[in-house]
Amino acid sequence: MIEVWDIARGLSKIVFLDPADCVIYASALAVGATYFVTADGYLWQMANKINTSPKKGKGAQVRALLADVSPVDTVPTLPEAKRPTDLRKCATVK
Repeated sequence: MIEVWDIARGLSKIVFLDPADCVIYASALAVGATYFVTADGYLWQMANKINTSPKKGKGAQVRALLADVSPVDTVPTLPEAKRPTDLRKCATVK
């Protein structure tokens, strides 16, 4: 089982985020979320930056962190960052 605290501590060393935001984003990483939805503009920017650069920079560092704390050979995927307004486009009412 991946520990949220281990990921949050590692994230705080890689990206400049509030400790609470580190825990929130670490929770999404730990469960392997497909989407990460936040109305916090800065947190969204950082999550988007991490997700869009999986092979270099912050994205590569976060993937390496996940590989270090993951007890299995497969590393969880990075969730796609979404804003609440993006969800309106996905929902249809019939």
